[in-house]
Amino acid sequence: MDLCTVTNAKYVTHCLNLINSYRLNSYNKKVFVYLFDVEKEQINNFAPYFGPRVVFKQVPKTCDHAHHPTAFYYKTYALKDCLPQTSGMIYSDATNAFNKKYDIESDLVDDALFLPYNHPGLTNHLW
Repeated sequence: MDLCTVTNAKYVTHCLNLINSYRLNSYNKKVFVYLFDVEKEQINNFAPYFGPRVVFKQVPKTCDHAHHPTAFYYKTYALKDCLPQTSGMIYSDATNAFNKKYDIESDLVDDALFLPYNHPGLTNHLW
């Protein structure tokens, strides 16, 4: 399974941790990283380390709220853009990490798995 994530400049270091944890503890397949509000130089600093398995793509600013952190347009864009490019995908927020080796596919139901956020600090109280 490939990995798909989205980050902005504030969470780039978390995203690097997610990518490395995925490579060590999961499938080590292709990673699609969608970016918004990230300077090109910031990506150029670490992109060569990952090589061709990590694909960096910009989230286009197609509307006023496309890069607004609370609108979540960027997540839907990443999912829509990534799905046709992969035969199996894990979407994860950039602040997550894989902390042990585990075969996620064994828990899939109807080829899908949604993990809840149970910590109150991670819950969107606006929904």
